[in-house]
Amino acid sequence: ITEAVPLAIASDRALFAKPEINLAMPPTFGGTQRLPRLAGRKRALELLLTGDWFPPPRALELGLVNEVVPHAELMPAAFDLAKRILRHSGPAVTGILTAVARGLNQGIAEGLLIEAEQFARMAPTADLREGLNAWIERRKPSYDGSWTHITRPDEARRASLAIDRRGTRTRTPSPPHGP
Repeated sequence: ITEAVPLAIASDRALFAKPEINLAMPPTFGGTQRLPRLAGRKRALELLLTGDWFPPPRALELGLVNEVVPHAELMPAAFDLAKRILRHSGPAVTGILTAVARGLNQGIAEGLLIEAEQFARMAPTADLREGLNAWIERRKPSYDGSWTHITRPDEARRASLAIDRRGTRTRTPSPPHGP
């Protein structure tokens, strides 16, 4: 299962295996495809062909988990990782997950096109504007987490000018939105 999820933290008590061979069957649900991409062909074949159990440090070494923590710290570690991700723009997180998932098994040129597509989806959003403004103003961003777009050309122009004036701290305030 760990090879199918984007991130994983393991308890130091966890055990890992690709045991399907012990049941006289090949892995299902992509096990023969995902594992070699994560762990390498030879390492994956060893796990797939032996069905042997292996400990968390080996799972970490193979890239199947991001971190191994003491059992009592598993949920706090997972929540900490989630908080570190959730402090960012939801649409940006989605774009990264999409670009990695769709581009991983493509050539670099195709992967770069997928990445550019995800950036283009974010470019007109209020979250991107907020992120850039916060960076320019040296403050923490406050994302609304929506796909709200900058719809008024004057706002898009102001955002573009603010990016161009990176060293300047003064900004023209945006007029309130009205009907």
